[in-house]
Amino acid sequence: MNRYDKALKEICDLDKEASGTSILNRLDPRLKLFITALFLLAIMWTKPSSLSLLLLLFIYPVAIFIIFDISVKKCIKRLKYIFEFVLIMAVCNLIFTPDKEVGFIMMIGVLTKGVLSIFAVYFLIATTKIEDLCKALRKMHVPNVLVTTILLIYRYVNVLIKEIKRMAECYSMNAVSDKGISMKYAGAFLGNLILRSIDKAQNVYDSMNLRGYEWSQYNEFRNNKNK
Repeated sequence: MNRYDKALKEICDLDKEASGTSILNRLDPRLKLFITALFLLAIMWTKPSSLSLLLLLFIYPVAIFIIFDISVKKCIKRLKYIFEFVLIMAVCNLIFTPDKEVGFIMMIGVLTKGVLSIFAVYFLIATTKIEDLCKALRKMHVPNVLVTTILLIYRYVNVLIKEIKRMAECYSMNAVSDKGISMKYAGAFLGNLILRSIDKAQNVYDSMNLRGYEWSQYNEFRNNKNK
């Protein structure tokens, strides 16, 4: 199984987990959104140098992991690239701060804030179906265009991954000696992907218009189906 198939499998597994029957899954999505937003605000308001307060905030993710039996290993595996990005940003604080002692404290603070934020968002995604999340956003009067964009991005990310996989396989057949995509052709690969994405998006948009798609109709259909 290559990395593209693994990515598709992870998305499928995440959807299954979000459709679970645990107490956390059954909570009102609006309540989970409110708690997540409140927690993120608490992280944002806490200074990176206030390490004791940041460590206290770890009570929330640790409690969720333990009480609701959410796998820490799966979380880290799925979001490893985001964790790596946060680590790079934290190290930059150490490098570009003249006072290395202050820089080290800032690095730990930024790293802690990043990890806490990732955990908070992961809990929301892993325990809430995208349809329920979008429905909750609409009830909270979030603009329809933004909600629809979130829904379509999540639902069609697998189409994008399949397109990248197809293009990567075609490239590997024409450049057998290359391991991965050469930097020489990366620009052309990315440009081709953008053009293919635009074509796919136009096809999806036309199909939705032909079927008379509207968010209210979709939401009503989902409610009737669940009944």
